[in-house]
Amino acid sequence: MSVLAARMYFHNREPASPRLISNFPTEKEVAERLGVLEGTESGDRMKQKWSEVPPDPDGPGWRVWTSKRGRNERSRFGYKLYVSPRTEALPEAFSATAKTFEETGVRQFKVGRDIYSIVRPDKLVAYFLTEEQLRETAERLYARLGGMAAHGVPFTCELHGDGLLSWGMDPPKRTQVLPWQERQSWRLWVVNRLATALLAAKAQTAHAVEPWKFAIDRVRLDGIETNSWTPSPDIFQRVNET
Repeated sequence: MSVLAARMYFHNREPASPRLISNFPTEKEVAERLGVLEGTESGDRMKQKWSEVPPDPDGPGWRVWTSKRGRNERSRFGYKLYVSPRTEALPEAFSATAKTFEETGVRQFKVGRDIYSIVRPDKLVAYFLTEEQLRETAERLYARLGGMAAHGVPFTCELHGDGLLSWGMDPPKRTQVLPWQERQSWRLWVVNRLATALLAAKAQTAHAVEPWKFAIDRVRLDGIETNSWTPSPDIFQRVNET
């Protein structure tokens, strides 16, 4: 199941082509291109507004910042905004995004640390307490980024129809199968359920419906509108009750 889920989760990553590797050859070069390298004018300006979190051993591919304007409320965050430009457009997108996040009071966001993290479609992500806060920020951000070449994050709900901005809801910890497991991300939660349903359908000797259709119908019953991957507000309550 994990192999199938991983293949869906990794879908739509850009290849780390020789051209992209030459543009972003090292972590330091990525930081410099994004304007967050300490000791530079833009990096020092960033440091005035944001505190960079030490690298997480479980997620070393990310640079994470928390706002200096308020306390870190990460454990309460449930909504996430994906900013998904094409890799070559990330430096321009990052500059506008960080400025917008500062203006709208975003508490925490992250960006890929190296070439293999920034070729992901979900290369730049912010966290919110409410959907309203997320949408307000997204509208202001799209006014700056609209028209930029988009990458697009699979299994997330698009906000403007072009794949540049989308959103999801991270499940609460209580939805984990085992108590020691870390909290899953929205996309990982979705692909795990899809993979489980696909394999269950394929294991049936007589298929009443195609396995892919069974999997789509299964996650729709969980509370996901699968044409747009929009989660229902009570999605995790519904799952816990099944």
